[in-house]
Amino acid sequence: MTSFPDLTPFVMVSGMSLFLLVLTNRFATLTARVREYLAADTLDSDTHMVYRIEVLRAAIFLATFSVILALVSVAVAPFNNTVMAVLVYASTCLAIASTIAFMLDIARAAEVTKGLLRSSSVDHEG
Repeated sequence: MTSFPDLTPFVMVSGMSLFLLVLTNRFATLTARVREYLAADTLDSDTHMVYRIEVLRAAIFLATFSVILALVSVAVAPFNNTVMAVLVYASTCLAIASTIAFMLDIARAAEVTKGLLRSSSVDHEG
């Protein structure tokens, strides 16, 4: 089995913690926007926001478990290098899945924004 440098899990924890901060900030912004729309009663269709909330929730969940596995791999490393390597691989897989979920959120946000821009330009032309 591949041996990882001692620094690998620590780099994973640092990187995923920063990514988790990005995800939670996006989630907070999205939920604040939903609250504003609900308070102003201007929410026409909530399907894209529900989708984005679910995708971001999944991304945060996966990133959190990635950090947890990286931390556990640090704790296990002195006792069993093989288990540590498996945990680092699992942590990496969760990080990749979280990144894919993040990309899905970005794609949906861009799609909705382009739709708003198109409808806005049609309104201004007409």
